[in-house]
Amino acid sequence: MWIGIEGIDGSGKSTLCDALAHDAVLADGATLVVIDELPENRPLRHIYRRLISARETFPNARKSLWLSLADYEDLSSQVDRASENIVVSHRTAISALADGIALGVSKETILAVCEEIRVPDIIIFLETDVTLATSRKRKVSFAESGGPQFMTRAGTAFERFFNYQTCVRKAYEWLLTEPLASRSKIVRISGEVIVSAQSEICACTHYWTNEIGVELRENCTVVERFYNL
Repeated sequence: MWIGIEGIDGSGKSTLCDALAHDAVLADGATLVVIDELPENRPLRHIYRRLISARETFPNARKSLWLSLADYEDLSSQVDRASENIVVSHRTAISALADGIALGVSKETILAVCEEIRVPDIIIFLETDVTLATSRKRKVSFAESGGPQFMTRAGTAFERFFNYQTCVRKAYEWLLTEPLASRSKIVRISGEVIVSAQSEICACTHYWTNEIGVELRENCTVVERFYNL
């Protein structure tokens, strides 16, 4: 089973992945495999992130979409190699689609891509308010604030981050309620419970076990529970 964690930047995806990787108790000998965004796990993602780190190399919206999707195609092959386990990934191709829409790729193109991409069995969408996500950021990257397209707009980097992530959040909502609604089990949780402090990760695991465990057990019989708390 493949579980993808999605949400805007600052929603708590990395913290939740850390919490899930901390410990797991699964039935039938299955193990929980968390695929994060470290270069050794996502080499294409690493190359793509270098390109979007500077204005001079930032690809246009369509190129950005295709380059990002190449990484997620590689991620999909990693999911296949770990097919006997429960795989959790930090972002999926859905993230590339949401960014693409926010940057101006047409919905006709996105709909065509939706027909081709592999989506997780379960999508965990962190419903984090954009204001909260912005307040969690100590600094924002060029890509997180929309790249060259949003650079032309007035305001600080944090204001551009807010504006861009608002567009991304709207794109996620459309994707999850329209083209992808029937293709995956979508579980929404409040991003407010995903804390940023490492010492408080236990709170995330408690929330995951108590609130989301029922949803998972309905979809995968090999999951008894995720944590031995």
